[in-house]
Amino acid sequence: ALYQDIVMSVSISRDSLIPIRLINTDSQYPEVSIETPEEAIPKLIKWYHYFLCGWKGVNENYVESGHKLPSLEVTVDGTLPAGSGLSSSSAMVVAATLSVLISYYQSLCKFLENISFFWIFSKI
Repeated sequence: ALYQDIVMSVSISRDSLIPIRLINTDSQYPEVSIETPEEAIPKLIKWYHYFLCGWKGVNENYVESGHKLPSLEVTVDGTLPAGSGLSSSSAMVVAATLSVLISYYQSLCKFLENISFFWIFSKI
């Protein structure tokens, strides 16, 4: 078994001018502030684009009409080596998605309640 991880510490920011501020504890990945997270992901991918994939998934699929995601300050840490074939990019997207969902709903339970409601409603 592997004991590798990607961990994110997320707080809602008071600075609404910068929707996302990302800091990686590994100094080889520079800090970045993303002012327009809605823009398309470029072909040349950098470490923070994996976070944006999770953010975009939540924004496009789970944010109620007329609402928007809060501004976030995120610190990323982990022991899963990039480029090692252990799906570090996938782990980053999943961690980002859960982090953004929790920051928006303030609880994963609230999110899961909404999902089950929509699932039940779609089965009627």
